[in-house]
Amino acid sequence: MHANFGLYRPMSIRALALPPHKDDEGDDVDGSITIYLFGDSEYQEPSVNLSMTIEEAEELSQQLANLAKSCRNGEYNAAGHQLVEYSKAKDLEKARRILGEEASTN
Repeated sequence: MHANFGLYRPMSIRALALPPHKDDEGDDVDGSITIYLFGDSEYQEPSVNLSMTIEEAEELSQQLANLAKSCRNGEYNAAGHQLVEYSKAKDLEKARRILGEEASTN
């Protein structure tokens, strides 16, 4: 699965560390991390947030730190190269389809 979400506004990360607590049904909820990628949103405005366990947050932060360090050294992984090539192929396919439709209507 590939999911890509975009909001055309500046990123203003807001991160919250939620302590252990009880949910609405009285069940225990472990501490967790929630990240709002575009800060607080107004009521019913689109927003993007990530909620994860503390362990997941630690793993994500380590992977991001490693990727950032590699990128700064000019090293990009195979999956990144594959995504770039896939995007180029899809853009080319879309352009050919559009040009083909325009040619058939003329």
